[in-house]
Amino acid sequence: MRNDRFSYILRTVAGLYLIYLSYNILTAVMRGETGNHTLFVTIAAVIFIIAGAALAIFGGRGLIMMSKNPPEEETEEEDSEIDDVEEVQEEEPETIAAKEAVPEETEEKEQ
Repeated sequence: MRNDRFSYILRTVAGLYLIYLSYNILTAVMRGETGNHTLFVTIAAVIFIIAGAALAIFGGRGLIMMSKNPPEEETEEEDSEIDDVEEVQEEEPETIAAKEAVPEETEEKEQ
């Protein structure tokens, strides 16, 4: 069973952490700590900011949507799956009896 709430929280936290890392990278670039790799490090930091913002936005949006609309549909689906399993279990004894009856008839015909 998948926990959607935990998934959205994890996405939001990961996105915020990527934004935090990007901020630290960009401050290091401004202080001149990256040496000759300033352009590549800046491009990587911008990509991290974009990815972090996307994760944080979609994760936060999912959490908000989940809090507005609690997942009541999942319980109905689970109940219907349980009913389906019970129906299959009810049918099994009949099919087992039918399968056992078939070999007896063929044995009688052979004799």
